[in-house]
Amino acid sequence: MDIAWFRDLSVTILGFAATIVFIITAIAMLRLYSAMKAVLAELRMASALARDTAARFHDGMRPVFAVLEMIQDMRESRERRSKRHFR
Repeated sequence: MDIAWFRDLSVTILGFAATIVFIITAIAMLRLYSAMKAVLAELRMASALARDTAARFHDGMRPVFAVLEMIQDMRESRERRSKRHFR
């Protein structure tokens, strides 16, 4: 057994080890991808729900905004009349 045989043996062992590491890494990445895929689907559903909730809240607040705007307009007109009255 000369040095070439040991060299070939070490290259073969390194090749097997690299193949095993590659396979384990690929399996880990596929599992991570499937887990992240489920998480991203849940995140999309949550963001759609939040967007719908915000839209409904905004639509529900329109009458309140109209009333508040009317009150503000009445207050401004009263202030303008009082300023005109004291001049």
